Amino acid sequence: MLVLTAVTLWFERGTGWRLFPFARVLPTVMVLLQLTWRADGLRPDQLRWLVALTVCLALLGLLSALIAPVQPSTGRAIAIGLLAPMVAPAALAAPQLPDTVGAALVLAGVAAVYCVCGILPWVEERVRWATVPIGAGFALLAVFTATQHRYFVVLALAFAVVYLAVAAKTRSGVNLIVGGILGVLGVASWLPLLAFSLDQESAADAGPEQIVQSLAGIAVVVLGRTAATRWFDLRPRWSTYLSWSMATAMGSVAIVHFAAWLGVQAGNAGAGFQTGQALVTTAWMVLCVVFLQRGLAAKADFDVWLHLALAIAALAVGKLFLLDLGMLNAIARVGAFLAVGLLLLFVGTRYAKAWERAHGDDVPVERLVMPGGTGTCRGSGGPDLATVSGPLRSTFAPCLVSMGKSFSVDNAGNGESACG
Repeated sequence: MLVLTAVTLWFERGTGWRLFPFARVLPTVMVLLQLTWRADGLRPDQLRWLVALTVCLALLGLLSALIAPVQPSTGRAIAIGLLAPMVAPAALAAPQLPDTVGAALVLAGVAAVYCVCGILPWVEERVRWATVPIGAGFALLAVFTATQHRYFVVLALAFAVVYLAVAAKTRSGVNLIVGGILGVLGVASWLPLLAFSLDQESAADAGPEQIVQSLAGIAVVVLGRTAATRWFDLRPRWSTYLSWSMATAMGSVAIVHFAAWLGVQAGNAGAGFQTGQALVTTAWMVLCVVFLQRGLAAKADFDVWLHLALAIAALAVGKLFLLDLGMLNAIARVGAFLAVGLLLLFVGTRYAKAWERAHGDDVPVERLVMPGGTGTCRGSGGPDLATVSGPLRSTFAPCLVSMGKSFSVDNAGNGESACG
């Protein structure tokens, strides 16, 4: 039946028959799927033959999509649509091989062929949109099989990082979609760790795998936003809020789990957990300072960074009073309060000077009406009374008014005076 499927591919070309591909492919797929479901009763040599036949069918499906005529477009669409049933037997049969390494190599080979076809420039775009996700699926299944069905979340996030990095570099829509799907699956599987980080026993049970999940999740969030921004050429505020919120949560979970893991290794899980919680609160206030500094230095969207700074400061203070007071011991509690208090004091006392230094000399005086005259003065280097803050305005306004009285207005010219 596999030979008939391959031979009739030649006769299909040029006919334009829409039902012919289904009659050529689906019976063979049904037989191989039936054999795959009954693979438990096969001998090892029979199972190897079955895997070989399913791999041949998967490669034959790729060949059918590559050589399908562009016109009419219906024939190419049918060939691409038949890729899914033609690769399904291989995805189901190969992991059943008794040799785990051999099964992983078979799946990796199919993944490599499909991924290579997905990046070749002469392959039609619609075919690439189908081969790249299939290649990603086989690659994920290969590593999943090699690790004996473990580390699924880490693998999903790792592949998401790879595909999103390619999408950010090449502005590839199909890589963005595949990386986004894998990233969403990985982040959804990571979410329970957010609740486990609040419980000492659950945090103590976490190991390097959970720490890597959080770190890989940060990379997924950053690369996903970068790729989406380059693809859609947009910079919406909600994406900044969402990406920083997710990255902050994942980083906080990584800190708590890493500190708890170190505590377990040192024989004192409680001390490690409490140290991690205190470090998270302090890290949030440090991040508040970073957001403020970036907002003050930004020429545009400074209110976005100000909102983020206020939100993270509120969360840090709320966590300090609502959680840290109850779960931390005396030493960790004192350390958290001192760190947060000093950082809040630093933010409060330096904010006015930082704002004046970052924005006071950058806003030009576009137009200043002279008191008692009709002329105007154009200049740069001074603050605009309409844009500076209240304390600065009350300080500089009398000086600017007195300076304006001393300006000479040239009424015979264009009505503009020279500013010293």
